[in-house]
Amino acid sequence: MGRHAADRSGSPPRHADLFTPAPGSAAERFARQRAGPRTGHPHTTIVRAIEDLAAAHREILIELFYQGVPLEAAAAARGLPVREVKSDLYFALRALRAVLDQRTDC
Repeated sequence: MGRHAADRSGSPPRHADLFTPAPGSAAERFARQRAGPRTGHPHTTIVRAIEDLAAAHREILIELFYQGVPLEAAAAARGLPVREVKSDLYFALRALRAVLDQRTDC
């Protein structure tokens, strides 16, 4: 069972709920840090930036940060060592940061 209210009600989550970071998660802290006078609403900024990422980067970020899947479970599902999933996550976060920096520098 997911953490979102839509998961508990039995109805499908709205699009925005798919990209809502878990309270207290690193993704939520990251969104708060990035929000500043140069950015729009942090939720919208993050969602749009994630949508601009390559599919592989988007999938790993959503799975680990927004769905809360542990690294070990994500690695097992992919048939990869945990260190490789960590590496994929590192590059996905770098790509996300690049997209966010590009958006805020405009």
